[in-house]
This record gives sequence, structure tokens and C-alpha cells, in this order.
Amino acid sequence: MMNNNDGMSRSTGFLLSLLLLLIQGIRHTESSCFVTTSHHRKRAATRSSLLFDASSPILVPPPSQHLDYHSIVTESLGLTEEKYSKLDHLCALVLDWNQKINLVSRQHAEPSVVWEKHILPSLAALACLRQHTKDNENPLTMKIIDVGTGGGFPGLPLAIACPESRFCLLDSVGKKLIAVQNMAEQLELTNVQTHHGRAEAYKGLVEQNGSHSLFDVATSRSVSALPNVCTWMHHLLEPKTGELLYWIGDSETEVAKDASLNDIVRVDAVVPGLESDKRIWTLRQAQVSAIAKKSGIKMERNRQSKQPDATTSATASWSEKKGNRISPSKGAWKRKDPSAPKDRGYEGFQRYNSLEN
Repeated sequence: MMNNNDGMSRSTGFLLSLLLLLIQGIRHTESSCFVTTSHHRKRAATRSSLLFDASSPILVPPPSQHLDYHSIVTESLGLTEEKYSKLDHLCALVLDWNQKINLVSRQHAEPSVVWEKHILPSLAALACLRQHTKDNENPLTMKIIDVGTGGGFPGLPLAIACPESRFCLLDSVGKKLIAVQNMAEQLELTNVQTHHGRAEAYKGLVEQNGSHSLFDVATSRSVSALPNVCTWMHHLLEPKTGELLYWIGDSETEVAKDASLNDIVRVDAVVPGLESDKRIWTLRQAQVSAIAKKSGIKMERNRQSKQPDATTSATASWSEKKGNRISPSKGAWKRKDPSAPKDRGYEGFQRYNSLEN
């Protein structure tokens, strides 16, 4: 019996020792996890100290701090409640159309992005337009063309803000213009018309008497390099008073190194609270023409020529550039009159089966 008791005691002691080791291991693991979690929390809080309180025990993303668009539009920019409502409606229309075609980036397609990346930067041009009307004292007849309007920016927001002006929104992508035209109709913008085509082939606004009128202001935002834009549309501006409003970013400040400080407007200076590196450069028609001439870029069509349609052939395009001085190539195929008798090269030809009778 003593031997059995000794065996049971030893077994019990062994089990107790094993249980103690397991308890110590669990405690050590919990302590390690706590230290690791605390370490990662401290590192994450340090990296994000500019965004939210690092002393918070639970690290959650901060709520998005959107701007007060209503106060910016009505107070800072001086627009009416009705115009703000239309701008807010425009935001909803853009998001709706963006589900069908790509008007703005779909990666962050939400109201704050449409407002802060498109609508408000477009409205910053109001400072330039007001200066233009002050210089020329003729705001009621101002004609504005938006070259490469894309999803309607800056043309539609400016048309809402300036109902007394006439706008032409031009783009070479037809499906985008369908969306822009629909949005203009939904917003009841009677001062907007669209044109599907290229700026270099466009003649200007068609008046009631059939003549074409030039524009007081042209806008260009995120379309192409400045020399290209100037080449495409320099002929559309009024010779003495016409101006181009050209949006540039920090990476493009080199193109404006010779510009006067009075010709550069900071977007974030016009729209308080908006974080933007964009600037609007105002160029007179003479400057636009000089840049176009210096670039050496040749226009594809003279502005007096007709807008090419989809059926224009490459041969016709090439012959126009050569001044129509082109001779037909040897062996060129030519359609013949089907009613004319066939010329087989000899007379009295008969088929074999016609001789059986």
C-alpha cells in the first residue's frame, strides 16, 4: 500500500507541476500580447498625431472634416441661396452620371471630392471674371468657352454663378457631352450650349443672323500643356479684350515664370479653407497668340474649314494638307457603271454551255 500511495503522490505532484507551468505560460503570453499591442498603438499614434489624439486608448479614424460649402458659396463667394442649391444639385448629378460614364475619378467619387476637387476650384475663377468685367465694363454680354470641358468643369459651376453670361462647353468626347447637356437641362441653365468637336476647327458662337462671334474669355482646366491649348484656341478670343484662364499646379509653375503676380490667382486664396495647389493664370489674347506661334505646333485644320465628320477619309485629309495637288495612283480601283456592257477585250464571246443547243 505504501508503494501505491507513493506512486499516486508522485503522479499528483507531476500533474500539479505541469499545471503551474501552463498557468505561467498563459500569463507570459498575455503579457507579451499586451506589450506588443501597446507598442503598435504607440507607434500608430505617433504617426497619426497630426490627425487625432494619440492618448486615446482606442485608435479609430477621425471623422472627415468637410468644409462648410454653404457659407463658402454664399458668404465668401457672394452667391445666392438659389445658386448654392443648383451647385449642390450639380454635385448629385455628377455622382449619378459618374456611375454610367467616367466624368470624375471613381476611386473617391463622393460629394466632398466633387465639391473640393471640382466645384470650388472652378468657382475660384469668379475672381478673374469679375476683374475682367471691371476692366471692360460689359458684364451682360460676356461670352465664355470652356475648352475640353470633360465632366462640365469649370463650365457648369461658372454658368450657375454667372447666368448673365453665355457659355459654350466644348469637348471632343461625345459621351461626356451627352452627360453635360443633360445636367445643364436638369439645372435649367438656358445660358449653356455644348459643341462636340475640336477647338482648332471651331469657328465660334453662332448668332441669330448666322454669323460667328468670338469669346471674351476661354477656360482650360487639366486639358493639355499650355502651348497646345494656346495653339488650339487662340483664334477664338477677341483680339483686344479676350483672355484665357489656365489652371496650373505646383508642378507647372515653370510655365508661368514670366507671368506678373497680378496675373496669377491662388485657388485657396479665393476659397477659404480649401487645400489646393492650383493657380489660375490669366493670359491676354496677345500672349496666347505669341505662345501659340512660338510653340511651332501646326493646327490640323484652318479655323475657316468645316468640321470634319466621321466619314472623312485619310486620303482626303492628306490631300487637303497638300493643297489638293494630288494625282491618282496608278492601278487605282474605280467603280464602273453596272449597266455598261462588259469590256472583255474581244468580240463575239460566248459561254461554253450556250453552244450545246
